[in-house]
Amino acid sequence: MDRSFQSSFSVKSPFSPRSRQNISSKRIIPPSFRKSSRLSVSGKSTQSVQIVLKSAHNYVERFGQPLPVLITEALTFADRNTVVSARISECGYAWVVCGRRLLIWQYRTTSSAPGTPQRKHGGINQCFELQLPQSDLAHRAELVSVFIAAGSNAPSCIAVSPEGVLRYWPAVVHEGVTVEQTVDLQGQECDSLTGVEGLGCILATTTCTVVLVQPQVTGGRHVLQCKPLRTPSGWLGGISKRMSSLIFGPISNEHSSETRLVRVLSVPNSDGTWIVYVLAGHSLQKWILSTSDAEQLVSVAELHRLVRDSFHAAVWDNCVGDQAEIDTWLLDIQSDKDNIIVLAAAVNMQMSPQVHYAMISFSTNATTQIRDFLLLKMSGLYREDKPSDSLSYRFLLCGTNAYLYNLKTITVVKPQEEPDTLEFNSSQDLLLGGSICVNTPIFFSRINGLVTVSSNEQLVGDYMNLSMMGTSIPVETFSEMVGVNNLSVYNMDPDEIFNAYKDTVGQLKAAFIFHIRNQQSSTILGIDSTLDKVVVLMCKDLLDDIPAGDPRWNKDAPLGIGSSYSMQVLHQLEDKQKALSLYLKFLKDSGLWNRLSACNMRDMPTATESCPKKITAAIVLKSLPNSLILENAIEKAIEHFESEPGNGLTNQDIFYREVSKVHRGIQELVTCCEDSAHSDLNPAQVAQIVHDTNEIVLTVLNEVIQYRNQNIETFIPSEEAKLLNLDYLPWTAANGVEGVADALLLQHALTFGYGLKLTSQGQLRNSLLDHFVALTDLVLDGRKCHLESIKNTPRENILYKQYCSDRHKLIKPLSNIRPKLFVAADTLHNLAREEAESLTRQKTMLSLSKLAKLAGPNTTDSKSYIENINSHLELITFQEDLPDYVLQEFGYDTLKPRVIPPKDLVHLYICNEYTDAGELEFKKALDILPFIEDEELREELHLKIWRSAILRDSWTYKNLDYPLEILQGTLFFRLVDLSIALGANPNSLLPPLDTLTEDQCMQDLQDNKNFQFLIKPVTNMFSDRKC
Repeated sequence: MDRSFQSSFSVKSPFSPRSRQNISSKRIIPPSFRKSSRLSVSGKSTQSVQIVLKSAHNYVERFGQPLPVLITEALTFADRNTVVSARISECGYAWVVCGRRLLIWQYRTTSSAPGTPQRKHGGINQCFELQLPQSDLAHRAELVSVFIAAGSNAPSCIAVSPEGVLRYWPAVVHEGVTVEQTVDLQGQECDSLTGVEGLGCILATTTCTVVLVQPQVTGGRHVLQCKPLRTPSGWLGGISKRMSSLIFGPISNEHSSETRLVRVLSVPNSDGTWIVYVLAGHSLQKWILSTSDAEQLVSVAELHRLVRDSFHAAVWDNCVGDQAEIDTWLLDIQSDKDNIIVLAAAVNMQMSPQVHYAMISFSTNATTQIRDFLLLKMSGLYREDKPSDSLSYRFLLCGTNAYLYNLKTITVVKPQEEPDTLEFNSSQDLLLGGSICVNTPIFFSRINGLVTVSSNEQLVGDYMNLSMMGTSIPVETFSEMVGVNNLSVYNMDPDEIFNAYKDTVGQLKAAFIFHIRNQQSSTILGIDSTLDKVVVLMCKDLLDDIPAGDPRWNKDAPLGIGSSYSMQVLHQLEDKQKALSLYLKFLKDSGLWNRLSACNMRDMPTATESCPKKITAAIVLKSLPNSLILENAIEKAIEHFESEPGNGLTNQDIFYREVSKVHRGIQELVTCCEDSAHSDLNPAQVAQIVHDTNEIVLTVLNEVIQYRNQNIETFIPSEEAKLLNLDYLPWTAANGVEGVADALLLQHALTFGYGLKLTSQGQLRNSLLDHFVALTDLVLDGRKCHLESIKNTPRENILYKQYCSDRHKLIKPLSNIRPKLFVAADTLHNLAREEAESLTRQKTMLSLSKLAKLAGPNTTDSKSYIENINSHLELITFQEDLPDYVLQEFGYDTLKPRVIPPKDLVHLYICNEYTDAGELEFKKALDILPFIEDEELREELHLKIWRSAILRDSWTYKNLDYPLEILQGTLFFRLVDLSIALGANPNSLLPPLDTLTEDQCMQDLQDNKNFQFLIKPVTNMFSDRKC
């Protein structure tokens, strides 16, 4: 195996990733060659690796380079009603069909030697866009074939519309040069176009008409010749169906209907001919095609009886019943040397709806016979209304392994091992196709692009071998890399960084990369104030690193450890977040975190906390819908940034690159709002701008605070820092250009002066009141954090008095609107509790009551009073969380909602009409119970919630070999597990089982042995937890 790489490197930064500059040295190779795919002998990465998902035995990782921008945009912005499909060819090209758009790109170059294809810098990632023929039906990638004609370096393409209009591009680089021809298919719909190298393509219709399409040059002009491949007479060679039933046995109604095409498979022979298999229904045609002789039909075989009898012997041999009750399907076909392997499925609805799958090897040389029958240890559930749920599998063969896949899963089947299923859980992700590329299984994921499946054992073996060569990249690193999106840090050489950069920041970066590789750095970092400054400075550098994959950025600037190869800004931000997470883990694992003490910076001793919060703020800000005021704020904010728009870079590119200055965006948002308030806009327009600005600011900062609360343990200061009794003032509460406290105070004043004062009664006013309360909470939250950091110090009393004074000032403006508000807290609270007509009015009165109480003097009941109001606001949130379709089902007005009593809220959360309700919704129903004062009614509803959770599942499982796995899939179990995880008391969580099953609605389960058997482990589990 050739492991030589180019050695002539120009002088460059060692931060430049090798894999991106030496693209010609990359290889796309099978697992047995995987060492050279990602790492050279010296341990330098030659490919950016991303593990997308992982199971106990296998993992899915990104394959090759990122998708071309045109492909990414098409997948991202495709209309939800547009059919998007993709296909991967073995010749190195892949394509996506989106509406009438055909997008073709080269994902690997032609190999220079068998098994070791070399990538070129120029051709890879270039994308060609072609226009497909007009059609009333949806175009699909299966109706396109891309190939390289003999003597040509440029790819050619043939596409056909579902109606049979062929379009041929002799060279896709010349999109305007086409040949168009219509095939007379007599109204049949085209199903697939299968390439036959050197001959053309096989066009097949859904009802099994097969046509050989050959591109030719006649008189200097490109033409298409279409030649139907005809069987002697029908699929059975002139034998009637009645006669065929006598020979092959009775054929079920399922298979006596019109035969539908399953798959066309072309297989090259060593003598230059091609074997073409056409599988339709249960019939198999075998053709031989060549460039010199006419096509030859070798055989036509009926496989139904052979498949059905094999399933009967393997699954239902000991069952009473007729074999004719077994329905079978042939799902896909692949070649295996001189044989073929068929993926088949079978179900006996008289026994159960469980679908069984098998891989069946057929010999097709003389007579078609079964050589081997492998029943797979996987099953599905057949639904007559949606048969595709269990019958949509395709499969690939790669060595001794098989890969079964559908839109959401890949199941790896290996000899002598249990099938291992990798599931793509994202609702937006779909597997659009699969192929074998140089003995490597490749799939096209709508979200992740090209991916491949590898064994965890192979991963361990690769890196064990590499460890012996002086490179140690542990499996744990790759477990942590799940979801990491093209981070350049994995391609950097720590030795080069260590030797080239002797400054402290460079040394720390080298130590960080050594840590990722599980190596010990030879550098010894000093324990002094320099370390603190360097840690924070490196954090800032990481946040501000330029994107690695965007050509618009200055490539003279070195790539950093936070650089991303993604072309989308949001993904770049998410990648920086992941890199920052790795960096913080490095600080913890290396012991540096405990050496941090203090630094003359605002956020120290936990200076690194501001960085995750800023990246969180940037991600939330980028996720918000575009608005004019946000665009104006970003334009003003980047005036303070180092980079400038130009070379195609937009304001957003600049703004979201320098994440450390994201707070400037919030400051400028408020400034733009203030400018609008002093402009010639009318009061209603100003109030609306104040409202819109509040929505943005509050959404971003509330997410930041939520992040802080969820990760508070991560940023606990070191013991050395605690001894210094330093102030902690988060950037959300800091004054001046480095914080947003001044901006929040200004927005607070604008909300009152130009929002509430200028707005009459209505929804806008109610929203502004909510915003006023939320802004008050934000400001006070920051002051409270500062106050808590100086407890038990001489400054505590002074700052506490200042805090109380500031709190009074923040709420005092409301007295100008309603002078007697401060004495009306109880009245407002009582009115809110009695309010039944308007949920919005109740929420507003509760918020005002809370403000009035906070503005008044402290009393002994202040704390409990506020907690009581917060509790009622929580109940309102429960109602607001209910989907509109559930409320409308029961006749509730969703535009002007009335107050729904707690008992009715419980019913709404657990009703059958709430089809999307899961364990979280049922947990909310349990959380509403304390609001019900009637104890008897509360107990009754408690039982009803658990009974409804049980009845959401059928409990009619046929196979109980793995009871715990079955239980984990039930709503009942998931609700129990969630409740315990959220702190519920196991002793009072579940009612007694006898009480649960006493009700009439549970009558069917009282004698259900399966239910009794499955529910017992839960009882035992609770017994263990109670102990």
